[in-house]
Amino acid sequence: MQVYLDGYLSSKNPLLLSTVQDIAEYLVNDALAHEGGGFYSAEDADSLPTANSQEKKGQELRKTFR
Repeated sequence: MQVYLDGYLSSKNPLLLSTVQDIAEYLVNDALAHEGGGFYSAEDADSLPTANSQEKKGQELRKTFR
């Protein structure tokens, strides 16, 4: 995450800032957050972003480029 943030600070490329925000949101997501503090270090490969999600995040973007 630090590399993307440093890249954004030097280039002001909004895609790099968006990547930093996505990583931060992922880390504090309820699915990864531990109620005692901190977060889990892994998740199942088949995990979805939320309990109501039908697709993984970014899957719709990958479909655009097929």
